[in-house]
Amino acid sequence: METINNAEKLYLRKPTYDFISTALTVLLSSAIYLKIIKPIIINPNTTPSSSSKTTYTSQNKDEELKEKADLVKLSDVKGHDEIKEDLEFLIKFLRNPKKYEKLGARMPKGVLLFGPPGTGKTMIAKAMANEVGIPFIATAGSDFIEKYVGVGAKRVREIFAEAKKHEKAIIYIDEIDAIGKKRGGDSDNDERINTLNALLIEMDGFKDSSGIMVIASTNRLDILDDALLRPGRFDKHIAVNPPDYQGRLDILKLYAKNKRLDKGVSLERIASITRGFTGADLANLLNEAAMLTAFRDKDKTTMEEIDDALYRILTKGDKKKPLSGHRMIRN
Repeated sequence: METINNAEKLYLRKPTYDFISTALTVLLSSAIYLKIIKPIIINPNTTPSSSSKTTYTSQNKDEELKEKADLVKLSDVKGHDEIKEDLEFLIKFLRNPKKYEKLGARMPKGVLLFGPPGTGKTMIAKAMANEVGIPFIATAGSDFIEKYVGVGAKRVREIFAEAKKHEKAIIYIDEIDAIGKKRGGDSDNDERINTLNALLIEMDGFKDSSGIMVIASTNRLDILDDALLRPGRFDKHIAVNPPDYQGRLDILKLYAKNKRLDKGVSLERIASITRGFTGADLANLLNEAAMLTAFRDKDKTTMEEIDDALYRILTKGDKKKPLSGHRMIRN
């Protein structure tokens, strides 16, 4: 059983222009309605084992991204061994759905990844698409939020229309709570509710055997509308929690590959002192230490820089708390 030390305790406390303005409003409104908006689509040209590149495309030419050779695989997802079986099950289902259908099994239309920020939920969704070799259509819940009625629902329909062009595809909605919060609250607005209803209609409108899977992520499972969680929608829930000791060590080894670390640096010691840290937290720790190393004109990062970086992170850079004498990691 892991024990809580002092560093962890600190972390856990963690008139003239009326005509012009009117005209501009009309033009802006028209532009938004006429613009065809689509999310970023990642479409592998070949199977994941191929060395050819993955193409990132967007309908908005200003947002087109360059091709990237590196594909995120399931093996790149560190610190989440406890959910690997669930992920592999879904991947096999997407690869050969007919095998499961013959036995009467039904593929979940929606998969909900929930957990704290920085735990790698987006990476997991990308890895699943790359393992199967199918398009990954990514967007964020906040992308649907507009003050112009009808725009959010239109975007939802466009995303599903794009997915239906392919035999198989994964639609990924990051931070779905932006549109999927429980209805009836003080902050409700017609546009958000219309967008949520459009999403529910689209999910009800395609068959289990269509080869389309919707994956969404949230940090707040408790605030989602019950309608989203009903069978036939997001009926598969996977908790993505901060990694345990071994998971943290694996993540540190991954991010340490491009760092110049002194031989005295103990990743095992760092992993033991950072209970509760997410993968993003650990990446930030090593990066902060590298920046301190450069600032101090050193050739390699030592445990002193990592110790100081950890202290800066835990105290949120509070200048009133001196760095000298804290020694969180160094023995």
